[in-house]
Amino acid sequence: MLSCRSATASPGNVELCVALLKGFPQGRVLSALFRILIADSLLAQLNGCRYDSQGYADDFSILVEGFDLGTVCSLMQTILFKVLRWCERHDLSVNPTKTEMVLFTHKCKLKTSELLVSLARSCL
Repeated sequence: MLSCRSATASPGNVELCVALLKGFPQGRVLSALFRILIADSLLAQLNGCRYDSQGYADDFSILVEGFDLGTVCSLMQTILFKVLRWCERHDLSVNPTKTEMVLFTHKCKLKTSELLVSLARSCL
């Protein structure tokens, strides 16, 4: 992956230099290719469990359908736990601030108390 690489930042009059020990260089074709190859195993695992998941570069979407909102949220929580375990095994993480949950429904009144899905101690 990375070898003999460092990152330098100059906040004010101070210059900081840090050795980069893991990851891929950003903005390069090779980094996107490696990210896709690594993430393919996550998509295969999710789709193998009959979850509808898609990936593009470093973005993912997971679709959960159902009639009961509580069941849908419970299923999504199960899927998110699978994603978190996969990330831990691959020394990766999910950023909760960049993660969104979108609910599509025809219902006019929703019981918001049923909307309980969390990711790394953050509610979505």
